[in-house]
Amino acid sequence: MSDLYYFDYNYGNGDSYSGYGYADPGTYSAGQYVSYPDSNETGYSGYYYISSVYNGYSNSAGTTTVYNYYDGDTGYGYAYDVAGGTGYTGLGSEYGYAYNSSYSNTDSYFGNNYYEADLTNQGNNDEYYSYTYYYGNGDFYTGYGYADVSDGYYAGQYLYYPDTNAVSDYGYYYIDSTYDYGVDYGLQDSIYVSNYYDGDTGYGYAYSVSSGTGYTGLGSEYGYAYNSSYSNTDSYFGNNYYEADLTNPGNNDEYYSYTYYYGNGDFYTGYGYADVSDGYYAGQYLYYPDTNAVSDYGYYYIDSTYDYGVDYGLQDSIYVSNYYDGDTGYGYAYSVSSGTGYTGLGSEYGYAYNSSYSNTESFFGYNYYEADLYSSTSLYYFTYYYNTSDTSNYDYYYGYVYAPTGTYTTGTYYDYSSSANETGVNGYYYISSAYSGYSPSSNGDVYVYSYGDEDGANSSYTPYYYALGYTSGESYLGSEYDYIYANNQYYDFGRDYYEAW
Repeated sequence: MSDLYYFDYNYGNGDSYSGYGYADPGTYSAGQYVSYPDSNETGYSGYYYISSVYNGYSNSAGTTTVYNYYDGDTGYGYAYDVAGGTGYTGLGSEYGYAYNSSYSNTDSYFGNNYYEADLTNQGNNDEYYSYTYYYGNGDFYTGYGYADVSDGYYAGQYLYYPDTNAVSDYGYYYIDSTYDYGVDYGLQDSIYVSNYYDGDTGYGYAYSVSSGTGYTGLGSEYGYAYNSSYSNTDSYFGNNYYEADLTNPGNNDEYYSYTYYYGNGDFYTGYGYADVSDGYYAGQYLYYPDTNAVSDYGYYYIDSTYDYGVDYGLQDSIYVSNYYDGDTGYGYAYSVSSGTGYTGLGSEYGYAYNSSYSNTESFFGYNYYEADLYSSTSLYYFTYYYNTSDTSNYDYYYGYVYAPTGTYTTGTYYDYSSSANETGVNGYYYISSAYSGYSPSSNGDVYVYSYGDEDGANSSYTPYYYALGYTSGESYLGSEYDYIYANNQYYDFGRDYYEAW
């Protein structure tokens, strides 16, 4: 039987290695130090530390194996790989080979509580460098890589190549900065790209760059550069030859401003971006076959366009900037909040508000939905008297009008023209009652439901448009105009002027 024990050997200079072995029972105990009087290869007197002991093994006593190495004096740290040999005479017979990540260190043998490994190569310390490659046509890309210090790179260095690149120019590298790690990590010759600048098209810096890994230093770097919509097909670049193009021929971005007209007096304005291939031009009308929320056929008018000459990837994004509420008579919105549409005309939307932000119908857009800027609407009943001083012997008519709450006051007379009407005297409107809670979309609508003939047949008539369910006017009091049928003919009236007969 034998004991299994684990040990660390410390050189005294920061280096150490670890391993395990088998010994006769009771030879070692956990926490034991085992020192040797002679100095090792580093000039120090090293020692073993027994970290743990386990009983009851059948392995032959005296065998030892190493499994790790730590290079502390160079600062490298733990070995990337250790190939352990087997000793057969206990502590001091163990040995192995320790390697850095590139297996390039020549001083790899260690063990026998004497020999030290070195995971760096003197003169081959890794060096970080950043660089820029200039094509010669305005394009360039930047990146970084690793080299041996023996390669001799330094900040401010120019490196030229005899062959032309893809733009038929003689490009060159410029070393922006260097840093000597003082250690050979085995990173030499790996190289990456970090950014791309498309100068010949005027696009500028790439929106995104994906870097590959080169393994043979400058000239092996490569990557993919993209515009903001990832739509450019010529994205590959690198190898101090290939050039990326962040635009797509024929797909330059175009700015346009537009107005959408509902057909009822409302409209909104905005701007968007398209490809020039979409063919928008100033003065263009764009019609749609379906009716909008106001039951009319709205249309777009392109106010202006501007070709950027570059594909920025903005195409199909669209915004609103203002709203005009014409059917209610409110006018321009006090404030407009724009959403972002992503599929061009028809995807735009926003919210339009009155000065108190009290209107409930604020959403608009999609060449369909209409906003109303009045917060509430009331129904007002009125009587129009043709003679302000003799209401019993002159004609009159009854009706009602929808208007923003507060437009009219019950019990109040309104005279919209100081001139005489068709009877030769001045008439006026009288508001008899009001009721709130109606849709702002009805604002301005006037209905006349009865006409009283006091100076003729002393009869009342139902007006023509009212009988058909139509409005008599749509621009508040004074806009109403209708007919009555009497004596086998039609007589017009309204607008604070015309009398039926």
